[in-house]
Amino acid sequence: MTNNAFAYLFDETRYELRGVKIDRVKCPGIACTLKGLLALK
Repeated sequence: MTNNAFAYLFDETRYELRGVKIDRVKCPGIACTLKGLLALK
């Protein structure tokens, strides 16, 4: 697994294009950890 300590510094991440919200992730550190664990299965 990779080191994702940087993701835990943020409460929320958003992707926007010209002011239009494309995607939003709350708790990116936890989301990244869970995605990594599921990829190992």
